[in-house]
Amino acid sequence: MIHNNWDAVIIPGGKLGAENLAKSTLLIELFKNQRNAGKLYGAICASPAIVLKPNLLLEGEKATCYPQFKEILGEYYDDSEVVISNNLSKYNIYLKLIFKI
Repeated sequence: MIHNNWDAVIIPGGKLGAENLAKSTLLIELFKNQRNAGKLYGAICASPAIVLKPNLLLEGEKATCYPQFKEILGEYYDDSEVVISNNLSKYNIYLKLIFKI
C-alpha cells in the first residue's frame, strides 16, 4: 500500500531516468491513485511520453514533452511549454529551470 496523502506528485525527465521510473510499479500505482482521487500529478521532459503514456495516464488528456519524444505521445501531443488539463500537468524540459531541478 502506498501513502496517498500527497497534494501533488511531479516526476523529473531525462530519457534514462524516465525509463527507470516507468519500471516502478509503486510509482505507477501512486500516479493512478493521484488521478483517481482527483489530485495533481505531472511529468517533465521525457516522462510524459515514457512514463505516463505507456501506463495509460494520459487517457483523454493532452501533454507536452521534450521535442525528441513528441512522436511517442502521438495524438496526446501539444507543443506548448506547459499543458495543464484536469488534474494533470505536463512540462517540457524548459520548466526544469522554474523547478530548479
